[in-house]
Amino acid sequence: MASPIKTEDTFSSVRQINCTGCGAALEVISNRAKYTGCSYCGSVLDLQSEDYKVLKKLGDPERHPPMSIIKMGMKATFNNKLYQVIARTRWKQTYQERWSEDGETGYSDEVWVYDEWLLLCEDRTYFYLVEDKSGFMRTREFVPKQVVIPKNAWDKISFAEKHGLKPVSEIGTAEVMMFEGESNYTIREDDIIWFASYKVYWTDYITEWRIDPETRETKEIEFFQEEPLKRKDVLKAFEDNPSIQAILDKKRNWKKTMNLALYGALGFFLLFLFSFFSGKTLVFEDEIELHPLGQVDPTTGQAPQVYGTSFTIDTRGTYEVEILDNSFGVDGFALVYFMDEDSSAIRYISGDLNSMSVGGRIGSEAVKIDPGTYHTQLFLEHTPGIVTNSSGDTHLSGGVQVKIYSGIMMAWPFFAGLLICLFLAFIFWLIKKRQ
Repeated sequence: MASPIKTEDTFSSVRQINCTGCGAALEVISNRAKYTGCSYCGSVLDLQSEDYKVLKKLGDPERHPPMSIIKMGMKATFNNKLYQVIARTRWKQTYQERWSEDGETGYSDEVWVYDEWLLLCEDRTYFYLVEDKSGFMRTREFVPKQVVIPKNAWDKISFAEKHGLKPVSEIGTAEVMMFEGESNYTIREDDIIWFASYKVYWTDYITEWRIDPETRETKEIEFFQEEPLKRKDVLKAFEDNPSIQAILDKKRNWKKTMNLALYGALGFFLLFLFSFFSGKTLVFEDEIELHPLGQVDPTTGQAPQVYGTSFTIDTRGTYEVEILDNSFGVDGFALVYFMDEDSSAIRYISGDLNSMSVGGRIGSEAVKIDPGTYHTQLFLEHTPGIVTNSSGDTHLSGGVQVKIYSGIMMAWPFFAGLLICLFLAFIFWLIKKRQ
């Protein structure tokens, strides 16, 4: 049934067989492989038997597709060595996970599903690449000098000598849901793996073992060091595969789009700054007294509305209307209307009068103005801040100053453009990150 194949390809098949479960053609690359899982029907075959006996039938691979970018047969480069993906195992973990909060610790029951990819190196060594919803981890097997295996979650654990005893991070069982490809890993009918782990910084130290169903003895213990890999590094390792290259091209396109949005944000930011420091020209200035002499009610401190001097605008454009507090010893509130010749309010500016700040800015507004005649109107509310002059007359000292500038740029459209571009850049970054 099998026919040896010899080619110069680093990862050429060492034999080809037909699945005894469904008849599909399968290839075996590693000469150390003892088992192969059919990618079509989920049968696990014993390569050590003459008729490739079906040991068991696991889950249908079509019901357990790969989680993201990696596929069977892909090649990758890690540490300048060429690898090929030759197997995938879908695991389901049922375990207890340690938590710590407000000085208290405990364990919660969890269930987790992940893929374990087997990568064969050109020098015939291999390593495991673990993939779950959180990302990728690279697993390296090692042999510890001292071993302390926990019996339950509250036991201490140690098998890396330099770490000493550590609290168990996770402990539980893992069972195979689906297997495809080839492996020298022993597949059994009731294959359940016990595992326990502890964490040091970003690295997980994991031990896995089986318990003999008849004798209940612990056997086949293995130890692993698992470190996270960045998605971009995994994409880089697999970049020579057409499907990964397509993903990288999309990421590059989204990055260009994101950069364009950032350049747009920078442009709007510079315009926003320029709008504040643009060369503006004073075209009109007026001083509105807080009240005419003799028109203050000494009891309430109120003055009637006061009209400013009329002025003419000859050129259509955007102007800045600025109101300054030139009063002395007065606290209160001023409301200034900017009005056309029909006494229709175009814009109003309001602010506080402060007895401690003479010449302070009450407020300003950018106004689009057509040619015409305009004036201002003042309403005032204030606490009694009445002074008496040498003649014995009571009055409020000072007034409200109105200044109008031409040649200004409105800042808010540029600020809005800045926010929109930053928002788009963030969206494009999220899309790029998820490619």
